[in-house]
Amino acid sequence: MSEAEFLRLNVLLEVQAKRLTVAEAASVLRLQRRQVFRLLRGLRQCGATPPALGPPAA
Repeated sequence: MSEAEFLRLNVLLEVQAKRLTVAEAASVLRLQRRQVFRLLRGLRQCGATPPALGPPAA
């Protein structure tokens, strides 16, 4: 897992634990709120597997 993927996972876990809002997570990850919701849905469905974290970096 790359450092960027690790950061993304930690931020999403903070949102799930209600220590961060979706808007704050979007700002940290430099994504739109809807993308954070998509990532959270993937995390709930698949756990911390790569598909839940998004596509690999180019």
